[in-house]
Amino acid sequence: MSKKIKEQLKDIKKELILEKVSEYFEKVSYEHTKIADISKDLDIAVGTLYKLFTSKENLYYEYLMFQVNKFYLELLANQTDNPEENIKTFIKMKYSYFIQKRKAIESNIKTDPLFFHKLYTGEENPMNNVYKLLEENIELFLKDNTKNYQQLAMCFNRLSDGFVEDWMMRDFDLINEIDTTFDMFFSGVLK
Repeated sequence: MSKKIKEQLKDIKKELILEKVSEYFEKVSYEHTKIADISKDLDIAVGTLYKLFTSKENLYYEYLMFQVNKFYLELLANQTDNPEENIKTFIKMKYSYFIQKRKAIESNIKTDPLFFHKLYTGEENPMNNVYKLLEENIELFLKDNTKNYQQLAMCFNRLSDGFVEDWMMRDFDLINEIDTTFDMFFSGVLK
């Protein structure tokens, strides 16, 4: 079998495992997850998991990247001709994702001050696609060629991260904060 086919099979296997692991992390939580339990639940050898993911931490990181990529594809599918609507869709989808996956991420957000930084760094990080989409919509919304739209997209994302962290700590209705997030950011940018 050619090396290319082997790599493609490995990628398919990883994706199938990540689909199932997603369900597992979201039910059990990262901190209560054991590789042996995942292996048993997926009916695969522990060694197979370690061959694809070098550690529990690596498996979790791959899970996060898998979720970011799914988020991006869903965001892309929901784009319209209205940049304000697209930006608000980004906020709504992001907040909904975090609400759905709370159990899988809560302990890491509360205990790791660099959680979001780790999530958004790396050359092949799928979040780069999300930033590009945000960048394009912010530029269309503002229609001002003097702005650094990449920087604005990153700042906007970080502001929404702050809302997520606050929600994790105080447990309020995050979905009700969509307009507040939008207005807070753009009222500052438009000054």
